[in-house]
Amino acid sequence: MSGSAGITGWAQIRGACVRGLDHAHAGEPGQDAAAVAYQGDEILLTVADGVGSHTTSQFAAAIATQEVASLVFNGEKHRNPRRRLREAYRRAAATITREINYGRDPGSTTLVSALLRIVNNTIEVDLAAVGDSAVWKLCADGTLEELLCEHGERTRSLPRTVENIVTAQILLSPGDVLILCSDGFTEALNHPDGKYQRYIGDHWKSPPQEIDFAADVMFDADFLYDDRTALAAWSHK
Repeated sequence: MSGSAGITGWAQIRGACVRGLDHAHAGEPGQDAAAVAYQGDEILLTVADGVGSHTTSQFAAAIATQEVASLVFNGEKHRNPRRRLREAYRRAAATITREINYGRDPGSTTLVSALLRIVNNTIEVDLAAVGDSAVWKLCADGTLEELLCEHGERTRSLPRTVENIVTAQILLSPGDVLILCSDGFTEALNHPDGKYQRYIGDHWKSPPQEIDFAADVMFDADFLYDDRTALAAWSHK
């Protein structure tokens, strides 16, 4: 397990990345990765989930998050933020292809990113995603809303589907919390009994202590054995 916490000029961030039981019991590394970066009044959150059928996918996930966190702030800040995200995704895909995609086992990864900024006292968020890693909004009343997630039998991933990047823009209201996560966390939120979703809705209205956030991501539940990663941002504006 790894975790992190941070405070920027206008937001608090929490993050945790937990190896699932499937990989732990097999003695294998987890395949999720995450990164946080900020410059000026912008914050980038990004989460990746290596596709489990490839043994090098853990490296694809790490490269994707590191590259996007570095590249999205390169160049001119006034450029369209979703265009900046798309270009960072394409360059990350090229790096994955160059660095690890050789031989018979090409690694690949999902990737979801959020670029946050304050515009006229409103938090504006630009999103980009490939695959089934998700974006959720925790509203002030404790309800959770899934904003962006791919659902289907076949998971799209980088670098194979670099031309199919889904983008969106949202506005956050006062008291809203933005959550990015891998599908191992989303599966728990979407469990039919609703217990975990209600728990997160109650306990994440304000930033928990770092160890408590990590413990919440490191849940123990039957049939939920995948790696799980979550990044969350709380505005204190």
